[in-house]
Amino acid sequence: MMPRAPAPVARVTTLSHKHIPTLDGLRGLAILLVFAFHMVKFEPAYSAEWLVAYPASFGWSGVDLFFVLSGFLITGILYDTKARDDYFRRFYWRRALRIFPLYYATLVLWLWLLPPIGGPGVPTRVGADQLWLWTYLQNLPRAIGSWKTGIRGTQHMWSLAVEEQFYLLWPLAVYFLSRRALLRVAFATIAVSLAFRVAWLAATGNVMGAYVLLPARADALAVGAALALAARGPEGLRGWSTRALGMMAAGAAVLAGVFAHGRYLGWDSPGMATVGFTATAVLYGGLLVLVVTAPAGSRLGRLFGSRAMRFFGKYSYGMYVLGAVSELVGRLFGAQELYALRVGGSALPGAVLASLVYLAANGAVALLSWHLLEKWSLALKDRTPVRGVAAAS
Repeated sequence: MMPRAPAPVARVTTLSHKHIPTLDGLRGLAILLVFAFHMVKFEPAYSAEWLVAYPASFGWSGVDLFFVLSGFLITGILYDTKARDDYFRRFYWRRALRIFPLYYATLVLWLWLLPPIGGPGVPTRVGADQLWLWTYLQNLPRAIGSWKTGIRGTQHMWSLAVEEQFYLLWPLAVYFLSRRALLRVAFATIAVSLAFRVAWLAATGNVMGAYVLLPARADALAVGAALALAARGPEGLRGWSTRALGMMAAGAAVLAGVFAHGRYLGWDSPGMATVGFTATAVLYGGLLVLVVTAPAGSRLGRLFGSRAMRFFGKYSYGMYVLGAVSELVGRLFGAQELYALRVGGSALPGAVLASLVYLAANGAVALLSWHLLEKWSLALKDRTPVRGVAAAS
């Protein structure tokens, strides 16, 4: 029988057991970044267009923001409940209800129901490759392949595999270790993750593995975890504003160096795939602290607490998982043809209009999935089928 973990050594501060609306807004920023990366597609012809092209090309980092948020929220949930008798069962039951219904419904739709119908973007060959998706191991074949490796329309799901693998390992660490020991593990993980990427690139020269494997991306999750543990220390995150600004400045400085070296901030550049990923995680970690501690009436609080940003945050999981499905819907409304639109020789207006149509389709599909599936499965979260539930200490 597994020994019961000791009660947390320090009381959780103001972040404990309450919803933080601005974190929904931060999650909204993450999904909008990812969306911009995939949909704001055009070749800049004028210098002013780079003001849109460069931020959009950095949108891949929205996944890194998701990782930081996940490390922060999951670690907080685990640490706050580690004294419960049903610690593991409760966590995995609630995670399964949040993740599995939509994920597996999407796989059924995309891999089994749509291929016989066909259409632009729909996979025509599924085969044994789908086994990686059903078992949350799709990042493994991708690590030794290229961006086109795998089934069409599922390439983005590598990050879901990273998260699921994180869920299998991190609860054990939180259960058995003290807050101070967990902080040491989190900081060590950041260093080890960076070292892993450097070693991987030196040994293989394959940037993809440095992008999609859990050991390579664990630093972003660990940054969020460390901040969650700091929030549950004696002082919480009070007084962290200066440190958060320092984190953002340090991350931005490293990214500026990467850009100066190669004039490129893509995920597949060697500079980004080594120090760049860690710098991005630190940058977003600082932003998370500022958002969490921002007064409601501040500019930051109003931005991330706005209805629009919280909308995208609430439905971000559906928008991400159903990205390929919503792209099909956008095509039905002529979004793809808008990319060919030119105004004064500029492709930017067409790209913006196409992206807006795709964004509307993405939001509508995610909203539909929420009301038809997700909210019903989430309603079961507190009905954990276990015995011996003890109140949290």
